[in-house]
Amino acid sequence: YIEDVKQKNGKIKEVKHAFMYIGAIYNNGIISNYRKWEDIILYFDSLSNLCLKNERYIIWVHNLSFEFQFMKDWIKFSDVFARKAHNVIKCVYKNIEFRDTLALSNCKLETLAINEKLPVEKASGDLDYNKIRHQSSRLDSVEEHYVDMDVIVLAEYIKKKVKEYGRLEEIPMTSTGEVRYFFRKELGKNLKKIHDLS
Repeated sequence: YIEDVKQKNGKIKEVKHAFMYIGAIYNNGIISNYRKWEDIILYFDSLSNLCLKNERYIIWVHNLSFEFQFMKDWIKFSDVFARKAHNVIKCVYKNIEFRDTLALSNCKLETLAINEKLPVEKASGDLDYNKIRHQSSRLDSVEEHYVDMDVIVLAEYIKKKVKEYGRLEEIPMTSTGEVRYFFRKELGKNLKKIHDLS
């Protein structure tokens, strides 16, 4: 599963606010768009009810630290793992584990698609960032396409990582974890060679 929520900052009577105006969840090629936090939470609750007692669904989010600042006001997390204050790389709601693809890739989404040579690109340059949007705003096809492409890019990235690691659960949470994984893998090969020599 891949999740992305778009927020827009704006001022109302000189007070800063942030509004969620669209959220997207990608699941096996299907994108579901949501306009309200209540609807996304209903989706998460339904998903959680489908999960077996000792299992977890993993939902990947790019820049979880940022999205967490909005999610925490709507979702009661049972576990939060952060490198430091405001740097969340994993959080758990019921039996759903949210993981940060930014911590894994160390690059923005547009660069990620290029660096990883993904078959898709992030939509860019075609969204008016000055426009104030909220859950009741009418969105045009460009705006909807923008959020859809974000979750598609992430889905392609995670598919690639599953091929590298064999299983979703084996994907490390950070780029440093990836280095450790490959180091242990190579060290294990060499230790066997060294052991065979003695």
